[in-house]
Amino acid sequence: MAAEAPWTGRVRERAFEAEGLCDHARGMLRGAAAHLELLMDVADAQGGRARAELVAVELFSANIGFASAAATMAAAELLARRGAATGPTAPLPSVDDIPMDHAFERSALGMLQEARVYAEGAYDTVGSCCDRLLTAYNLLDHLGIPGVDGFVDAERDAAHGYIVVAENLAGVSAAFSYTALCLLFRD
Repeated sequence: MAAEAPWTGRVRERAFEAEGLCDHARGMLRGAAAHLELLMDVADAQGGRARAELVAVELFSANIGFASAAATMAAAELLARRGAATGPTAPLPSVDDIPMDHAFERSALGMLQEARVYAEGAYDTVGSCCDRLLTAYNLLDHLGIPGVDGFVDAERDAAHGYIVVAENLAGVSAAFSYTALCLLFRD
């Protein structure tokens, strides 16, 4: 087995950070989901708005986590491609070009690439959730529209569904990140 390359430690640090960011974002989504389980009654528009604003803050925080996780995963790949190259100014074209004596690192980087896809998917899904939440929030101002409570509930339910999907994507991303981390701590 080859000695650990200097860049491997930096990649390990990024994998650890990415896994933590995904877990934290997932926790924020759980909080948002719990708040959205409660009905947003048009008769109590003030309470519905307050809860929607709290959920929006949790979603914003989660999305910062997903964006940071994806950026951290991309940084890990770039560090590895530069570190495994003959010179840092000419990085290897892809992870597949990392020498085979670093097979565990290559596998870990493949896991981080997958994790990044899921983190980006969670980010996009939270954006869709925010759209539905904003619609519900705006409908709270229109007490006079016949059936507005049903519309608010439908939008809230849709937002909740997006949160569930984003939470699942975050879990998969965290699992891939954790697996990458395990591969980087193989000794």
